[in-house]
Amino acid sequence: MTCRFSTQVSATRPALGNPTSAHPAYRRRQLGRTLRKLREAAGLSQEDAGRPLRFSTSKMSRIEQGFIPGYNDFLALLDRYGIISSDYAKEKGW
Repeated sequence: MTCRFSTQVSATRPALGNPTSAHPAYRRRQLGRTLRKLREAAGLSQEDAGRPLRFSTSKMSRIEQGFIPGYNDFLALLDRYGIISSDYAKEKGW
C-alpha cells in the first residue's frame, strides 16, 4: 500500500503563520482591533460606547473580536467615536 501526499499549497489558502491582508478572517480581526482602538481613543468603555446605541457589552466584545456589525451599526459606532464615517472609510480603503 502506497501513501501519496501532495506538497502543493493551495493558491487560495495562505501558508500557516503568514496571514495576508487579503484573507477575510484576518481583515475582520483587523477591523475589530481598529474599532477597539477608536473606542479607547475616545475614552469609552465597551459599556459606555454601546449604551446609547443599545448594544450590550457582549455585542461590543464580539464586534471588537472581528464579528462584523451590520452596516448601520458600523456607521453608528463610527459616529459614536467621533469619526466622520465616509472620510475614515475612504482613508482605510473600506
